[in-house]
Amino acid sequence: MLSVAAFPEGGIARAPGGSLPWLLTLLSMALLPLDAKLGSSSVGIFLMLWLGYAVAWPTHAVVALRRQTLLWLFPAVALLSTLWSIAPDESLRHGLQLCLTTAIAILMARSITKADFLAALLCSLLPQILLGMVAGGRQVTETGALAAIGFFASKNMFAQDISLMLFASVGVLANRNQPAVLRAAAVVGLVSTPFLLFSARSIGALVTAGPCVLVMLILLSLTALPRRYRPLAIFCSVTALCIIGLLVVAAVLAEREAILGLLGKGSGLTGRDILWYRADFLISQHPTLGVGYQAFWIQGNLDAEGLWRAEHIPGRSGFHFHSFFYETVIELGYVGFALVTTQFLIIVGTIIVWGLREPSTESAFFCAVAVFYLLRSPVEVDFIAPFGLTPLLLPAGWLYARMARGH
Repeated sequence: MLSVAAFPEGGIARAPGGSLPWLLTLLSMALLPLDAKLGSSSVGIFLMLWLGYAVAWPTHAVVALRRQTLLWLFPAVALLSTLWSIAPDESLRHGLQLCLTTAIAILMARSITKADFLAALLCSLLPQILLGMVAGGRQVTETGALAAIGFFASKNMFAQDISLMLFASVGVLANRNQPAVLRAAAVVGLVSTPFLLFSARSIGALVTAGPCVLVMLILLSLTALPRRYRPLAIFCSVTALCIIGLLVVAAVLAEREAILGLLGKGSGLTGRDILWYRADFLISQHPTLGVGYQAFWIQGNLDAEGLWRAEHIPGRSGFHFHSFFYETVIELGYVGFALVTTQFLIIVGTIIVWGLREPSTESAFFCAVAVFYLLRSPVEVDFIAPFGLTPLLLPAGWLYARMARGH
């Protein structure tokens, strides 16, 4: 019988099914970002693939899912919110979806190595993004500029996956053990990223991707230093990053209007000022427990209908408050926000500590991902979605960090 000790690295050689878990990971990362185009079929295929794997090797699945209490905190809160939700059916459905995604993220990380995880991410995102740039759609910004959205629902989603492709490209390219063809693909991803990010005209991705790459490069440079010099190098690097960050912020504020105009945005940052103003009032209506997980943005909810109308969303779906704080407090109240934020910060902190203690191409990648989502949290809601790459990447990074320490 398998035991927890049987997967110290979650290695592909130790997981049943040979290369099948890697292939399933590749397909999952390719399918989930396409739900805007493929609809529920992409999510359905994703779930069925991993359900089939778990059914084929149930012992492996059961052992992999054991002792991961932290990762189940948010799904538990989401499911509990069904009890007070204004749309209990929606909260139950999305809560169950979040549970399944969390289980798959755990199984994924316990079935393939860290290096294989990066390779799968790069192989899934690179062709999808490049093809989307050529044959995908465009979105008109509030100033009339055209922004590339690829095969995604919005420019922000497109830009998010471009950023993730950038981090994966750096990680794969820096790993000499990766196959030559993968490293060549990483060069393509690395070279094309600046043009792709600007084409998406997402200020959030442009502002956050650069510092995250710097974090990766700093961590990778630590591998060449003896351990006794690393604390000093980390201190100097953090100090330099803070100084650079302050200078960049000062420069951006000084030329704010010009930069926003170049990226096709107005001073309201695509309606965020209206959303956040209204969100303050909505929070006051259900401050403790919120309206229920994923229960606000549903057709028939008058508050949601009003915001869709104000933001010119004719489809009346696929929208959010562009803020982790506002979205979480409105759905789960201050109680839920405290619990979910605790989980989020523990995951991010564990990954960063792993990167500082054991710098490598993989730990540097997951640190970049963790810092990326941390920096985006004031203006995006990546962490609380039931499907997508975020619910896979952050739990996987936390698991790899714990496995690196022997847990």
